[in-house]
Amino acid sequence: RGFGSSCFKVTTTPLRTRSRANLHPRNGFQGRYDMGALVGACPELANHIIPARESRGGQDTVDFANPLAIKALNRALLAKDYGVHDWNLPAGKLCPPVPGRADYIHHLADILRASAGPGAALPRGRQVRGFDVGTGASLIYPLLGASAYGWSFLASEVDPASLEAARRLMAANQDAIFGGEAGGGAGAEVVSEVRQQPDRRKVLAGVLGPEEEVDFVMCNPPFFESAEAFKKANARKVGNLKKNQKARAGRGGVASRAASRRGGGESAGEKEGAGSNNFGGADSELWCPGGEVAFAGRMAAESKDLARQCLWFSTLVSRKENLPKIRAQLSSSPAADGRRPRSGPRVQATKVIEMGQGQKTSSILLWTYLDSKEQGQWARRRGWAREGR
Repeated sequence: RGFGSSCFKVTTTPLRTRSRANLHPRNGFQGRYDMGALVGACPELANHIIPARESRGGQDTVDFANPLAIKALNRALLAKDYGVHDWNLPAGKLCPPVPGRADYIHHLADILRASAGPGAALPRGRQVRGFDVGTGASLIYPLLGASAYGWSFLASEVDPASLEAARRLMAANQDAIFGGEAGGGAGAEVVSEVRQQPDRRKVLAGVLGPEEEVDFVMCNPPFFESAEAFKKANARKVGNLKKNQKARAGRGGVASRAASRRGGGESAGEKEGAGSNNFGGADSELWCPGGEVAFAGRMAAESKDLARQCLWFSTLVSRKENLPKIRAQLSSSPAADGRRPRSGPRVQATKVIEMGQGQKTSSILLWTYLDSKEQGQWARRRGWAREGR
């Protein structure tokens, strides 16, 4: 099992999912939303409903250009389908689209099952532990993974306000979803927790203790390489949303009636501040120097130092053209300390899973330093390799 062994052939497996408009088969958000049921789970959503007679598709919907409507919809989805309590975000923090985030979780479950070997059941229970890098104020991946599969999570965050918000969310949902007492410190005996990343320049380093293990690492990196790049892309998106909004208003005055239901003519954007980004997001959540390529590159380099502490490393990649650049760094990147030794951990397998939701497409890039035999041994030793469906 020496890290320098070169007897294992690196495998690269592209995994294509369904058409880009479809979600993972186990994703509960297929088809149209039941707005009545969602309003029952989150009454405040009623203030943002655009009735079927006024919508382009002839179905009840919400104004997706309205940040407050987006937050209310996601709060309702989490409450109704995942039992999440008190999901509130600080002003300006990223509000993630729940269906797409759930897909990432379901694909990871498939990857873990495949590692456990033929005939293995989907991995469930606290024995499965994930590491969510940069969890954000929403704590979205740990909430979804713990609710859907009973997994435990370690989540990291560098921004103090997001860290505090994530810890509040974990505490509020500890009994219902995470099933144990929250704790702190790298050596604490806890089920799930949120830790501060002490160094903004690091991705993985400095969070896991030297003896800790996780079954997977997941990450939704800052996609943009600068604030200017984000503003430019966001301006196009908001422009398209406003065109659709005007078209609806022209057919039935939706915008004015929605404002009336909110209790005044002030737009959600004005209430939120800048109002240009309907899903919100602080600078650290949206961009970093070099964008997702640089961020994932640092993650690849640091993963070498955790090669025997994690089964699968993964990151979301928003732009397909960035995949070759990031994958190239898996074989060429030095260790986190900058050294490029002749011998060291070698990536044994990579996988690319393509995802699609509506008009947006993205990919999950995964890599492991364990060969297939070692992956099965890992799953059995960790206690989540079980036979079944």
